[in-house]
Amino acid sequence: MSRTPGSGGFSIPANMKALLDQTLEFINSDNGGDILRIMYQDVSAHFSAKLLSNFVLACYLGSINEVKKLVTSGAAPDLTGHETGLRLGYLALTVLGASRVISGPKESLQHFAVVRYLLECGAPPDVPDICGLTALFHACTPPNELPGLAMALLQGGANPNHRNRYGETAIFFPLQGENTRIMSILIKNGADMTLPDANGDTPDKLYVNSGAKMTAAVRKAKRELVGEQAPLDDRKCASCHKRADDMKRCSRCQTVLYCSTDCQVSHWQTHKVECQSFSGENTVTLKPTYMDGGHAFTMSTSDIVRRAMGTARDAGAKFDVPFASTRGASEKSMVIKVQSNLGQGPLLVYNKKRDLNCYIHRSDNPRGYDEIVKVIRAKGPMGLKAYFAAQLKSKDELVIKISEVLAEQPF
Repeated sequence: MSRTPGSGGFSIPANMKALLDQTLEFINSDNGGDILRIMYQDVSAHFSAKLLSNFVLACYLGSINEVKKLVTSGAAPDLTGHETGLRLGYLALTVLGASRVISGPKESLQHFAVVRYLLECGAPPDVPDICGLTALFHACTPPNELPGLAMALLQGGANPNHRNRYGETAIFFPLQGENTRIMSILIKNGADMTLPDANGDTPDKLYVNSGAKMTAAVRKAKRELVGEQAPLDDRKCASCHKRADDMKRCSRCQTVLYCSTDCQVSHWQTHKVECQSFSGENTVTLKPTYMDGGHAFTMSTSDIVRRAMGTARDAGAKFDVPFASTRGASEKSMVIKVQSNLGQGPLLVYNKKRDLNCYIHRSDNPRGYDEIVKVIRAKGPMGLKAYFAAQLKSKDELVIKISEVLAEQPF
């Protein structure tokens, strides 16, 4: 740990400097990338606010009046520069303070105002530290992400596709913390999900394994960029566009929502042109094979990993998901998720409440199985899963509407 004034307590060890001095543009795992991450965290753990300069401390605490005073008096440093052993820019130091400081002197904790002011005064938004992290990266880092500051930085010219020493862009970070709001902000502001990190991974390939909520958010944001919509993209009335707790579906197509009978009647002339009936060639009928209680577990791998790492957003929730039996169920309409595999193995099917949880085996209906798999391959995320309107006619008869793939749902 450094005790030099202005260092912030950060001292860079020789072996860390050696990794950083590599001439490689990006450092992958084979070249010490994982080790460098650990070293960066270790160095960061020695942070000391007492070893910050007066101007940096004002930024870190969000003391907007002090920041303005130092800038206007000429006592502030060159805003294009950096400070501390990690070479942090002034915007990055402000963002770090926003994510860590919970109390301070009077007129502090105004980090948003400080960020806006520094940008107005010409502070560059993309000053990289020794590992290439900018203020935007810190605003997107779990578990204390800052969507408002991320948006302010982007509006101030931050590059969403700036790459750190590991080849990552900021959009890799909300994938780790399942922050769908940050993810949507980055996509809508030009983040390129196809840029690979130094190991060759891309957000475009990773997001589908980051949980249902993340998949739904990414797909929706991508559709909005090109002006497209999918059925049930927004859970609001198709007529008046209001949201209600007890929405009703069009009884004919099961994919359009209304808040009242009056809205459904008034909207019919518009809707009937595109209303696809829940019958005939639009559907397939499949036979469910129900899971035993001991095997009725559908928590995603991403949720399990986040809970193990302590980054799950619902870490206090029960790990088990209760399942009700559907063996004796009467006819009911629902939205289902159908997950396929790369071969011809059984399809996993369940709804949000998990009161339907079953497998579909190809041997029970090869033609119907092949039809729904074809749709999933063509229209589902990575060709692995898709959401459909369905009706459970009886315990042995599940009718699925395959003519319309629904918007990805957060389950």
